[in-house]
Amino acid sequence: MHTTRRDLFKFVGGSAAGALLTPAPWRLITDTALWSENWPGIPRPAEGEIRARYTNCSLCPAGCAVRARCVGDQPVSLAGVKDHPLSHGALCPWGIAAHHLPYHPARLRHAPLAQASAAIADAMAHPASNERVALLDLRPGRTASWTYRRAMAALPNGVYIATAAPEWGFDLAAARTVLSLGAPLVDGWGTPGNVLSARSHFRLIQADAVETRTAAFADLWLPIRAGTESALALAVAGEMTAGEAAAPHRSGGKTDRRRHRRTADQWAIAGAGA
Repeated sequence: MHTTRRDLFKFVGGSAAGALLTPAPWRLITDTALWSENWPGIPRPAEGEIRARYTNCSLCPAGCAVRARCVGDQPVSLAGVKDHPLSHGALCPWGIAAHHLPYHPARLRHAPLAQASAAIADAMAHPASNERVALLDLRPGRTASWTYRRAMAALPNGVYIATAAPEWGFDLAAARTVLSLGAPLVDGWGTPGNVLSARSHFRLIQADAVETRTAAFADLWLPIRAGTESALALAVAGEMTAGEAAAPHRSGGKTDRRRHRRTADQWAIAGAGA
């Protein structure tokens, strides 16, 4: 039997068409997918009891309330606590993705923890007569702060240091107009939930050199030169003081005001150096 090139092409084409009509290629694809799931390095989902745990985020001083959905002891998702009086169920992007930070490629993977712990223990056990072991608490008032205070009190040379509480605060819920001098008011300042819940009750004026996210969400953006925030603040304060000193008084039934009065916008422009 003589085999020509045409017969060879017919055989190859018929074999390809016939293979598509059989379950062989599709079964091969399924087996390949199942086999690739068992490759080394493929993350394995946690197994165990599904439950919710409540805590506070420690990534920034805001300390927003967090509801962690855990499978066993492994957190798989983080969310805000809706009825919390401070955070109002809000979380910043860092807080929502906090359980992924241990797997960040830029994380610290190797550290001399044993050497550092030994050095600290030795320094605490054999201090000099004029040496003290101090602990600085940047967020006093927490449960951890009470633990820190007890630990330092148990040491003969321990000193607990806490930052002083501010003598003033911000009541955004009662504010009508807020002038922000470069502060990221709506994207991370303070407790995000408090700011977002009170945002609809006040008018926001953002003075910033660039159109930041806060400036984009503000009712009015005042573009100023970088570094002139203090000049603008002094100008606004001067205008407010002048306005109080130049309160209208009546003379002969007519209202007389000072002639040299600038509007707030004029003061802003002067203070910004524009």
